[in-house]
Amino acid sequence: MTTSTAMHGRAASNLLRHVFETSVGRRLTRWRDYRRALSQLERLNEHDLRDLGISKSDFDAIAKGKMVR
Repeated sequence: MTTSTAMHGRAASNLLRHVFETSVGRRLTRWRDYRRALSQLERLNEHDLRDLGISKSDFDAIAKGKMVR
């Protein structure tokens, strides 16, 4: 293997590691935010849910940021 080939191989390896770490980091952040939102929603009582116009069946969509009212 030439020095040039080794350098390209290392650069590709570093790029793949960066892409993987960034992707995993984003997924972990989204999962953590989802779990935090879900936890907060689960603390609401029935009166609060009625006031907000939501039900427990809406929790998943709300926590994922997919519910629009």
